[in-house]
Amino acid sequence: MAPQHLLLQSWAWAPSEASSPLFGDAATEQAVRNIDNTVFAPQRLLGASFESPWVQNHLKSGPPLIVRGEDGAALFKVRDRGRHRLVRPEEVLALLLEHLRRQVEQFTGVMVFGVVVTVPAQFGQRQRKALELACQEAQLKVLALVKAPTAAAIAFAVTNPMKGMRDVLVLDFGSSYCDFCVLTLNGMNIAERAIGSEFVDLDGVLLHYCVMDIQQRYGVDLSNQHQPLLRLRIACEEAKRKLSQWSQARVEMPDLFEGTNYTVCMSKNYFE
Repeated sequence: MAPQHLLLQSWAWAPSEASSPLFGDAATEQAVRNIDNTVFAPQRLLGASFESPWVQNHLKSGPPLIVRGEDGAALFKVRDRGRHRLVRPEEVLALLLEHLRRQVEQFTGVMVFGVVVTVPAQFGQRQRKALELACQEAQLKVLALVKAPTAAAIAFAVTNPMKGMRDVLVLDFGSSYCDFCVLTLNGMNIAERAIGSEFVDLDGVLLHYCVMDIQQRYGVDLSNQHQPLLRLRIACEEAKRKLSQWSQARVEMPDLFEGTNYTVCMSKNYFE
């Protein structure tokens, strides 16, 4: 597909100046102006209960509010055209999947009806059902749900064909989880021997570092100041991308708080 730097973990709920949701960079660019309606990483809340430690940690990210639904599920509380509305993570993800489908169809000229979806290794039955529901709402038939490290191993086996049996360690390090899998490859036959997973939040780690740095240098606590915190989170996400390629990245935020320009240099070695 054409490079558009789509940040698919970002989504905006029908801002007043637009007639349809925004995705990726378009959502991020309007997030500060539409802070109460911008949802980050909805897939992290799929099938999660409000009381789960992961959701409680997600609450620290600031608006939009995450509230407890009648069935105990975590829901987003947003303002849709002047009114509050509770939105299921599956509903957000369904809109995102519809956007992806249109992008693929426009690029390939082929109608998309079925999908194979990779999922984090730690996804349980409840989360898988929620993902399948999101695909159904996007009018996509789920052909298979494949664990992300297993999918990576399949791609490796296809692009690096070798004879004989070999053991492979696959590490899938995303923005919200880290999966690892030990596989035995024999041609195109793949057998899982061990698999594990752990939640991570790289954006949150970088954000926490900056918040603590600001508190130490300026004596200002931004943890409850949603607008500067959101600006800082977006800058940290950009820094994370740079650290994937380079050893250092600089966060520069003009007029972040009380007329103060904030600058900090981050090192890959420090966070590793």
